Amino acid sequence: MSINVTRLPVGPLSTNCYLVSDQSGKGYIIDPGFEAEKIIRSVQANDVSIQAILLTHGHYDHVLAAGEVATILQIPVWIHSQDLLLAQEAPKAAQYSSLRSATQLTDMQLLDVSHPDIRLDKLIMQIIYTPGHTPGSVCYLIDNLLFSGDTLFRLSIGRTDLPGGSFEQIKKSLAKLIALPNTVTVYPGHGEITDLAFEKQHNPFIKGL
Repeated sequence: MSINVTRLPVGPLSTNCYLVSDQSGKGYIIDPGFEAEKIIRSVQANDVSIQAILLTHGHYDHVLAAGEVATILQIPVWIHSQDLLLAQEAPKAAQYSSLRSATQLTDMQLLDVSHPDIRLDKLIMQIIYTPGHTPGSVCYLIDNLLFSGDTLFRLSIGRTDLPGGSFEQIKKSLAKLIALPNTVTVYPGHGEITDLAFEKQHNPFIKGL
């Protein structure tokens, strides 16, 4: 299956927003944190018919542009129920960080991790529940591509010292991820693309699991 991925680092924290589409040209936006206009331009340039916005978690740097993009494209926003309130309060959190407030997220749809497959033509996306960075963090797996949000980075993992974080939970979540094949490519919420083979061998937070 041919999967097209466009990585868009956005905003002052260089959050990775991703456009993911299949051969039919239909796809998703993952984590539109900032710069709604930049994201919309990329959607148009890549001629992608976006079906939904998928959020890996509710922190403001991953959701601030979601409301504006969803309004423009007339698409739903999906998030895990445990991070719903966090995402709804994202504009307030952004103000504390001296960032511009954005369109309030109000009509979010909840991901059902008990039925974890999202199907779009030939594209099947598996939702993997990975709490630890936040209570409702999830990763999205398409074929051998893993969109890991702030759960797993190249040579690192997401912070667990923020409200709702848990180091014990993220260790269990990482154990789920390293059970995946070594051939899986990892598209993290920040930083460079990596793969599970490299992380299993070199990531200090994974080597002991």
